Amino acid sequence: MVCHETFKDLAGEWLEPNKIVKNNNKYTTRNGKPVVVGRSEKMSKSKKNVINPSNIIEEYGADTARLFMMSDSPPEKDLQWSADGIKSIWKYLNKIFFLIKNKNFKFLDIKLALDKDINKELFRSIHSVIYNFTEDIKSYRFNSAVAKLREYSNDLIKKDSQFTEIEFNYSWSTYIRLMYLFTPHFSEEIASIGGLSGSLTKILWPKVDEKYLSKDNVKLVIQINGKKKQLIEVGFDSEKEKVLQVIKAKSDILQNIEIKKTIFVKNKIINFVI
Repeated sequence: MVCHETFKDLAGEWLEPNKIVKNNNKYTTRNGKPVVVGRSEKMSKSKKNVINPSNIIEEYGADTARLFMMSDSPPEKDLQWSADGIKSIWKYLNKIFFLIKNKNFKFLDIKLALDKDINKELFRSIHSVIYNFTEDIKSYRFNSAVAKLREYSNDLIKKDSQFTEIEFNYSWSTYIRLMYLFTPHFSEEIASIGGLSGSLTKILWPKVDEKYLSKDNVKLVIQINGKKKQLIEVGFDSEKEKVLQVIKAKSDILQNIEIKKTIFVKNKIINFVI
């Protein structure tokens, strides 16, 4: 079910969303008259809260609309339509497009990359996102799949200056092949700019090398009463007892405190309640 906010004028008449203007979190009609904002409800002609998808596609493109709908909520829940959400997705796709285009991107067939050419940690990140994204798609967790790709792309942007040419091309080629499921026009355009002569549909789905899914160490967050205090490096998949041994050996954070309860989430956090 697709939902949208409802609007009325001061006379109680329903108003269409395309006749509403939002400025500084205040809603008015296009001619400046006050608007009463109602709750978000299922789109219906009677309440005039229907959005014409043709208008969205014309202004922002089909890929933007599709990615927004897939990223907003899981299939079993209502979709809350949001103009701000649409704009945010459009800005995100534009940011990625121009970043890749301006870096003289060359599309690489993912299966041809060699681990000797790619930083080990980057390889782990790539295979992790391939695995988790694929599992989400299999389970119809589309919003979770999109979130993982966005997290991956944000990480690539932060580390951009650290990449060699082949690392840049390989990591973004992986992104494009995965994102194709949601943004085919966007992905095909970038792949074409990167020198791909055919369609992305001809590129096989990337296979996961499980040896890159395991990690030697992880950084675990130490909390006290829910507040972050330190990061400590421990072995991947370490049990609580082992983590406590490492903390006592490497940190004095537990000195002179009485622990009432310990909350442990493997590979993520250990929280001491005092």
